[in-house]
Amino acid sequence: MEENNVFHLAKILQNTDSARNELQTFLQAMQTRVEQDYLQKIQAAAALQQADAVEHPPREVTLLRALGAFTDEAGKRRLDEACRSLMLFHTMGQIRQNVAYSLEEGNELAVRDRSGETGCTPSPQTVRMAGLLMMLCLTERI
Repeated sequence: MEENNVFHLAKILQNTDSARNELQTFLQAMQTRVEQDYLQKIQAAAALQQADAVEHPPREVTLLRALGAFTDEAGKRRLDEACRSLMLFHTMGQIRQNVAYSLEEGNELAVRDRSGETGCTPSPQTVRMAGLLMMLCLTERI
């Protein structure tokens, strides 16, 4: 007897387990790829900006930290919270400045990335989005 291709195909189509497994595998691969290609890079850029802010804190933070030696534990906690808030605002201000600097017309350094390559200049919307994503990443850490 000849093989019934229609019946065989119907059995394959009715079995949704393989399709479900393939879809699950595809979604996991997409999630991993998005995390590697985008999220980790956004988090790394935000961490670099935050590290720069910690290395060069504003004067107000330095003053509040110095005042901590003259307060009790509750006062130190409040000063620490104030310092964290000021550092967050300071870091976000730096990101805003970097976005503005990157948007300047004819800015030779703005079109050069960390690797030193010149090439495709990002659109102003992309530059603003990069800054926004870095800020969102920073607020997630609070």
